[in-house]
Formats: sequence, structure tokens, C-alpha cells
Amino acid sequence: MMKRENTACILFCLLLFIACAKEPVIEIPFLSTNEVGQITDATARCSGSIVNKGGAEITDRGVCWSKELDPTLLDSSSSAPASTYFTCTLRNLEPGTQYYVRAYATNKGGTAYGLSKKFTTNYLKLRTMAVSEIKASTAIFGTYAEKVGDSVTVSARGVCWNTSPHPTANDSVVSIPFEEGIYKFSISGLQHGTTYYVRTFLKNASGFLYGNEVSFSTLSGTPDIWTGPILKIGAFSVAASMQASDFGGLEVTECGVCWSKNQNPVVTNNVCALGNSNDLFNTTINNLEASTTYHIRGYILTDEGPFYGADVPFSTLAASGIPLRHFLRKNLDVGQSENNQISQWRIHRFGDKRIVRYPLNGGQVFELQ
Repeated sequence: MMKRENTACILFCLLLFIACAKEPVIEIPFLSTNEVGQITDATARCSGSIVNKGGAEITDRGVCWSKELDPTLLDSSSSAPASTYFTCTLRNLEPGTQYYVRAYATNKGGTAYGLSKKFTTNYLKLRTMAVSEIKASTAIFGTYAEKVGDSVTVSARGVCWNTSPHPTANDSVVSIPFEEGIYKFSISGLQHGTTYYVRTFLKNASGFLYGNEVSFSTLSGTPDIWTGPILKIGAFSVAASMQASDFGGLEVTECGVCWSKNQNPVVTNNVCALGNSNDLFNTTINNLEASTTYHIRGYILTDEGPFYGADVPFSTLAASGIPLRHFLRKNLDVGQSENNQISQWRIHRFGDKRIVRYPLNGGQVFELQ
């Protein structure tokens, strides 16, 4: 009887010991975050080391990052294969941006984090320069770029523009090579008298990045051409003048006057080229017919065709009664009229008649009164 009681007591104590025995304690892992390396403008590499698993199997490990201190798995993250030492790549980072990254590990007890490490991605200093040499349909664009950091990946670079603010690479674009420093180039085909907005851009692994925006307005493309009054009108010549005070932003190759017996003469009629500047030009037009009505106007030749000033009509004087100074040479009078009304002429004597031939060897013939 006593033996049975002892056995029962031993069993009771054994059961009590088993019931009171504690389960193994599981803690969250302990790990470290290593230094960040291989930093570019869009990516970086960071590793972690698990120092203590916390008494349970590690079910997930990796790194997480954010622009704020102490990122968590609620921020951007990257998992790594099972290992006590692991490395992850941080992707889709923004150039020239400060980030915080730390390693993490998860077991049955929860998720633990290493200390946060701070780093800044590489970037390009990108600037849209002021537009210069603005004309009616052309302008000079400029961009400035400078690498900050050893590794910057650029897959495309260019300048975009539009008549609306904030142009993108989907608008008018010129692609340019990547070169550090200032790069300038000419743009043509712009609309006259129009405001444009311009931005430089580049493309990397994160997408398109844009520089500052600048605006400019093309010139009117409407030149201001003045046809001067006709002076010193003679039978065969007149004094004319013209000035293009404003080219309207057009590329001008020639300025001058053109004339005809018809209204609104053009450059396919009679012309006198005078230069290609904004100066006031004066000239004498010769070889006109006496007692004839002419039309004259100033013109300029441009990269977009000819442009004209106002039509100015005038009539030459009658040929008879012109005062002449002349001298005798072998029965022929050769000389110059007063006031340069005739540049060269010849008088033929027939008895008591004098016939003027202009110019010397042909042209108009009239009898001098």
C-alpha cells in the first residue's frame, strides 16, 4: 500500500515539474547595417550581417530605405537570399538625393533593424541657359551639365521646347551628346512673334529629369522698309534712297531699290543693290527714259524671300531745254550735263541742228532746242 502511494507521489511531482518547465525564449534577431557602396545617380548597394538569430529561424532579411531617418518595411525595401551576410541593390533612386538605409531581419519573434546609414546619390548639375541671338525663326539654345559623383548613368540628353510652359521630351526636342560644361546649338523653324518655353533634360534609370525653364519670344518677322522721296529728278536720272531700320529678325543678304514703269516693282525688274545693313542708303539711278512715269521702292532679300517698302511714283523731265556744258572734239560734242542730269552724252551736228545721243553709242536721241 505504501509502495503505491510513493509511486503516485513521484508521478505527481514529475507532472508538476513538466507543467512548470518554461518554453525556450525567442527574441527578435540582432543584426548590423554595413556601409553603402557602388552609389550612382539611381542605384546603390548595401549589405547586412545577422549577428544573432534570436533563437528562431530567420524567415526574411534584406534592406529598407527612405528619405526619412530609420526606414521600415513600410518604405522601399529589397529582400535577400537566406544567409547571415547578405547584400541588396537599392533601385529607382532620385539623383542628388539624401537617403537613409538599414538592414532588417524577421523571425518568429518579429522584425529587427540595424542602425541607419546615410548616403547621397550622384547627380548631374543641369541648367538651361538663357536663349541668345533670337531672330524671327531661329535662336541659339544652351545647356550646362556637370557630374557630381564618380558614377552617373545617362542614356539620353537634350533640350525640349513648346509654346506652353513646362515642355517635356514629348514636345519638340533636339538630342545632344553628353558633354560636361556648356553646349550651345542653333534651332530653326520657329514661328514669328511667338513665346516659347525651353528646358534641358536627361534620361537615366529613374526616368526623365529636367532643368530649369526659360522663356523667350521670337521677333516679328516683319521688316520696316522705308522708300525715300525721289530727288534731283532729271530727264534720264533721279536720286533715290531707302533704309530698312528693322529687319524683323530676318537674315538679310541684300538691301536696295528696284524700279519699273509698273506699280509695285519687284527684284526681277531693275534693281540697284546697296548693301545689307540698317544704314540709310542713297543712290543715283541712271539710264531712265525722258518724260516717263516710274515706280520705285526699297527692298531687302532675306532667308524667307524678298520684302518691299512703299511704292513711290515719279516722272522724269522732258529731254528738250536741258542746260549743257560741252566741248568740241572732232565735230562731236562730248560732255556732262549740269547737276549730273546726264552722265555721258554725245552731240551730233547736222548743219545748224544739234542732236543729242544718250548714252554715247546708242540709246535715246532727241533734238536740243
